[in-house]
Amino acid sequence: EILAACQALENFRPLKTTDALEAVHALVREKVPPLGVDRYMTADIEAVTEIIRSGAIVEAVQPHLALHSHRTAAEMEAEILELRAQLAEKETK
Repeated sequence: EILAACQALENFRPLKTTDALEAVHALVREKVPPLGVDRYMTADIEAVTEIIRSGAIVEAVQPHLALHSHRTAAEMEAEILELRAQLAEKETK
């Protein structure tokens, strides 16, 4: 699922997601390139499995979660609406 999520982010560039998910994406991309052509994914799956087992994802995400703990639900909803508007604009191009 992490590989699929990272690939999905590639398809929505130049849009950005949350800082925490961008950190996970960057971490995965250090070990696994985007899927450009069909290939065996055994090495990719093994690389992500090692990233998970090492705790690197938790380490990458944790600082970003603390940054958002002070935000209100209304602030987060406003951000979601803005991201949806950006996505809708991209889809119309």
